[in-house]
Amino acid sequence: MRIGGLASGMDTDQIIKDLMRAERMRGDKFFQNRTTLEWQRDSYREINLKITSLRDSVAARGIALQSTLMQKKVTSSNERAVTATAGANAPNTSIQMKVDRLATSTTFVSNQPENADVLTKKIGEWGDDLFHFDGDGKATLTFQVKKPGAGQEFENVSVEVHRDDTLQGVLTKVNRAGAGFNAFIDNSADGTSKVVMSMSSTGAGGGIKFLDPEQPMESDPVEGEPDPPDEVTGAGAFESMDTEDGDDGGEAGPGVEEPPGTEGPADGTDEPGNGLTAESMARINARNFFEQIGFAVVNSPQVGDNGETIYESGEMTVGAGVRGDNARVQINGHWTERTTNSFSLNGITYNLAGVTNGETVMITTVTNTDKIMEDIMKFVEEYNELVDMINGALREERYRDYKPLTDDQKEAMSEKEIEMWEERARSGLLRNDSTLSSTLGQMRMAMFSGISDENPDRILKDLSAFGLVTSPDYMDGGKIILDPNSRTMPNGARLNGEDRMRYYIENHGEEVHQLFNGNSDDRSGQGVIRQLRGTLDTAINQITTRAGREGRTNHQFTIGRQLNTLEDQISNFERRMQQTEDRYWRQFSAMEKAMAELNSQADQIWSMLMPQG
Repeated sequence: MRIGGLASGMDTDQIIKDLMRAERMRGDKFFQNRTTLEWQRDSYREINLKITSLRDSVAARGIALQSTLMQKKVTSSNERAVTATAGANAPNTSIQMKVDRLATSTTFVSNQPENADVLTKKIGEWGDDLFHFDGDGKATLTFQVKKPGAGQEFENVSVEVHRDDTLQGVLTKVNRAGAGFNAFIDNSADGTSKVVMSMSSTGAGGGIKFLDPEQPMESDPVEGEPDPPDEVTGAGAFESMDTEDGDDGGEAGPGVEEPPGTEGPADGTDEPGNGLTAESMARINARNFFEQIGFAVVNSPQVGDNGETIYESGEMTVGAGVRGDNARVQINGHWTERTTNSFSLNGITYNLAGVTNGETVMITTVTNTDKIMEDIMKFVEEYNELVDMINGALREERYRDYKPLTDDQKEAMSEKEIEMWEERARSGLLRNDSTLSSTLGQMRMAMFSGISDENPDRILKDLSAFGLVTSPDYMDGGKIILDPNSRTMPNGARLNGEDRMRYYIENHGEEVHQLFNGNSDDRSGQGVIRQLRGTLDTAINQITTRAGREGRTNHQFTIGRQLNTLEDQISNFERRMQQTEDRYWRQFSAMEKAMAELNSQADQIWSMLMPQG
């Protein structure tokens, strides 16, 4: 802490502050230049964000997508029965449709389990010799599932369970195994408990099947024997497997005679080597599990009155459930079936929601002209906003007499005065900027230079033919507008810009898409959006090189390096100011010391001159 003026009576502290204020005025330009560069950097970045926004909008969505420029509108005369959506390549068409039947899923419903332990106890406590557990208490259930649809085959599904699992635990593991169906326990209000399993997919033909434990898999045929058929029926199923000594070996499950070697130790565990392979035990486990929870399995094929196979040997019945069915629809007089209630024809996806009871539903697909024009004009609006922003920066007046305010200057001004001053100080920082001027010119060229290729059949080669032109108003700075003038069309009609746009969208959708998004190795042969994206990418890189972006350090861009140089100059200036202030204090301290000595000498002389008492 410094205290001055004790000898001189001068306000040394204030004198030095005033002196330093004068000294610091020579350094104000450093701080003002730093603030100006920061404002200029922020202005560049604001424009760069706008350019990036336009670039991203045309790159990832909007008119850069074929689905936007060729989108369709689909109407249904009865949306409660049939709805539809169309892709970009769908034709304009009308479809007459009747729905006689919806596709449904196969649902299996068990009987009430005869063994009450099934619903309350762990599967290892359901009964002796039902499951073959290994030494760790694990067992595998292997069965087959066939998905709905013609030509589908039964496929193996294996689920690992533990002797401590409950029924719900096993069903959860089955659901997670992707078996093709979902199972749950239905605890009904009437006091019964049943297991319900529904196929994940709709349609006819789905089923669940259990293989003969001794039947080899298709991928593992028995040596010396012919390959098994595509679907193993196993006439007689499990009951054909008798033990060598004629003893049935105990009950293996409802209606199933136990194969040889199924007798396990008293603890209910089993390992391969007891006469059964691991695969055989897994098959036995699966069938016993489903039969214990109340499902029935047929042991021989069941055939309907028309000779069609209803159930194959070893297949599980639906019980109180229902067999899935295909949707039956009439399309323009032709009856057909589908496994699902949603299907596609010629790029149009139809969704069936109900039967029509003989009513004909009309599905009409047309080009969605209004929506396409709306999306194009939305792009034009975004483009014009960027043009406005760049032109505003290039034309903004520069007030060179208005420098950024220092802290001392702000202290002497009101908030309104500061706001008004800084508004002018910020103005025109990018006036006539060469990078922005070049970007604006390249954008105009990309939009209106057209497509220069050798295709003689191309109808649309530039935006002006399509109906979009540059505004004739110089102050608009190159904004895009709908052409107010009329041109003669290929059909002889004279149409203005809006009507030309509508005409080409409705009659030459692919040409419109190529005009905007056509691709070519040669830039001049590319669509206007591809050319514009290249221009915007270049502008973004140039501005980033000049002003950086969020996350970049100062040494990575030009203005940042200038700021670093200024920071060094400011540090040096502050060091010199500190040295100057110290020098002033030393000088004033010396003066105070000299005056103190002078006052002391004066007191001595005065005391000598004064007469003594």
